[in-house]
Amino acid sequence: MKPGFIRSINFPKSRLYYQVETLIFGKAINRALLPERIIIGCENKLTKINPVYMKYLKKFHCPIIKMKYESAEVAKISINLLLASSVTTTNILSELCEKVSADWQDIIPALKLDKRIGKFSYIKPGLGIAGGNIERDIVTVRNVLTKNQPPFLILKDILDNSDYMKDWVKRLLNKKNFLNKKKVNIGVVGATYKENTNSIKNSPALKLINYLKNKNSISIYEPLVNLSLKSKNIKQVKSLTHLIKNNKIIIFMRPWSNNKEINSKYEILKKKIIIDPYRVIDQQKKFKKNNYFTLGKS
Repeated sequence: MKPGFIRSINFPKSRLYYQVETLIFGKAINRALLPERIIIGCENKLTKINPVYMKYLKKFHCPIIKMKYESAEVAKISINLLLASSVTTTNILSELCEKVSADWQDIIPALKLDKRIGKFSYIKPGLGIAGGNIERDIVTVRNVLTKNQPPFLILKDILDNSDYMKDWVKRLLNKKNFLNKKKVNIGVVGATYKENTNSIKNSPALKLINYLKNKNSISIYEPLVNLSLKSKNIKQVKSLTHLIKNNKIIIFMRPWSNNKEINSKYEILKKKIIIDPYRVIDQQKKFKKNNYFTLGKS
């Protein structure tokens, strides 16, 4: 939503409020019931919030921040852009770790103890920015800025880096020549763009599957959503064990909160080629050299 939209609405401004929503897919109810703060856009900073509405807002026992419409709209966008910046910087640094034999997982605790960064910061590497909301706000701001000026180019670089990270698995498969045979059986674990949601919008898994589908046999295990599959080379399976047993390459394409479900299959997994960008598998588990690959570690 481009800043200025709320003010353009033909409705009495004394009764028009913009309550900023900062949704996290998979945690929507929890964030609605326990917000860190509530941001309210009004006609101007001096506008008094309706007493009935204010009584409702105070029930959440959190700071209420009032500002004019345009500031509230930019506050919403600002949150997403700062998150995107953190994700992008993290992915750049995790790639550095891969090149110099460092381990990003060892570095994360040091960063979270820095008060300027914090324990809730977005410093876990991943396969780009997905889900749609953050990308939408980046594009909104970019479209307002002057084309090819430094601020515009920074936002373009964030989107370009996101696309680059979504192809991390593809680059690895080609670099290691895992796809040099005519047909390879590949198991993909996870198709949604993150855990605890059934959203597949801009999912890195679907982009990878689309690349692999013509020359390979692909099985997908994703209990959160029933996929609409149009290729005869792709099938969705209901058993994780079946997927692991019947495929040579196993790729974990999103975080997995039920790690026990994954790690209980270790005896089968250790005989496979594992690509695990989010470190779903217990890092104490041992694999043969060149049989396990993850982000931020050579």
